Amino acid sequence: MSEQYTDFRGTAVEPNAVVLYSARRGNESRMSEGIVEEIQRTRVNGRVYPMVVVQPTGRDTGNHARKTLKRVHVDINRVAVIGEAK
Repeated sequence: MSEQYTDFRGTAVEPNAVVLYSARRGNESRMSEGIVEEIQRTRVNGRVYPMVVVQPTGRDTGNHARKTLKRVHVDINRVAVIGEAK
């Protein structure tokens, strides 16, 4: 992929990066940690939006444990890079 995507701090969002993103559970929201698997582009109404496919690690804020660790699609503008997966 020729384009370089960054988070709000200017850190490159790349596959295998550990990111923090907001997730919803019912009427609550929480911060979740995940590993970027791939970067995709989605076309909606003629506009192209970059999305990241994230595999959650299971580390979340909040009182309720996550039920599944399924892959999620997150808007690239909603993630913050916090490290690199080992």
